Amino acid sequence: MPLPTWQFEQILRTYDRTRQKNHALHLKRQEEVYQNIPEIKEIDRQITSRSIQTGRQLLFQKDEQALHQLHLDNLELSMQKVELLVSNGYAPDYLSPIYDCPICKDTGYIDGEKCACLKKAIIHQVYHQSNIQEKLKEENFQTFSYEYYANTPMHPNLPSPRQNMISIVEKCMDFIQTFHTNPGQNILFQGDVGVGKTFLTNCIAKELIDETCTVIYLTSFQLVEILENHRFHRNDTPDSLYTMDYILTCDLLIIDDLGTELLNDLVTSQLFLCINERLLGKKSTIISTNLSLSELTDAYSERIVSRITENYLICKIYGDDIRIKKSFTN
Repeated sequence: MPLPTWQFEQILRTYDRTRQKNHALHLKRQEEVYQNIPEIKEIDRQITSRSIQTGRQLLFQKDEQALHQLHLDNLELSMQKVELLVSNGYAPDYLSPIYDCPICKDTGYIDGEKCACLKKAIIHQVYHQSNIQEKLKEENFQTFSYEYYANTPMHPNLPSPRQNMISIVEKCMDFIQTFHTNPGQNILFQGDVGVGKTFLTNCIAKELIDETCTVIYLTSFQLVEILENHRFHRNDTPDSLYTMDYILTCDLLIIDDLGTELLNDLVTSQLFLCINERLLGKKSTIISTNLSLSELTDAYSERIVSRITENYLICKIYGDDIRIKKSFTN
């Protein structure tokens, strides 16, 4: 989904401010040069006068020769300006229009298509609103390592923790690669504390944000607070960063540590609403939890767990506590 209209308009307003800033700087430079090199002011007056005169002439009769001559005259006058600038210690392009992005001239668009600078601005905004901007600098597939997962089986008839994680990462890669062509995919990461559930979730989030997908990361506590605020009409204004509508319609919603929040009937019903609405809208959700499916059923309701088992790829991660391992190696 694209950014909400109000957020996209915020980005476009920064382009307006950039153009105004650069135009003011251009006028300031022009005034400075006119004072120091009056000849350039006269040249600009001649260019303007000749352009107006030829323009009026072309209104009544198309004259390619007159247009060509105007181009040659203005080119000669422009070269004179450059020579005067350089001889007086200025850069040859000192009076050229100023742009932060010369490609789109600070409009954000090239022939109706988004310029690379606008796409970058959108990605920056998506990173900001994802709620995990700083985390993703350290937790991504470039920093992911299998070395913390043992290569020997922990349980009979089960792959080793490393083999299991290799298989799960392959599934995550497929999730990313087919995200646009197969909308509405969902993942449930299960496992004990410290086995890498959140890290792997962040890896997926970064890949999708870099493709300008809208991603929101929320702990279960944060999600419950937003659901309750919405239910009681608190802080759910159109310009709020996480409105209920945005939580239901963002490309990927991440719910981390499900099962650690305080539960009541209201929370359970609102959580079901969130999960169910996103399923109906074919919007992807990733949930991480320390609880087993039976524990989730006891904590929430059978209808929530049934939605998850029917519509989520369930990935069980197991192994040693990576945080403890890292503490011994650091």
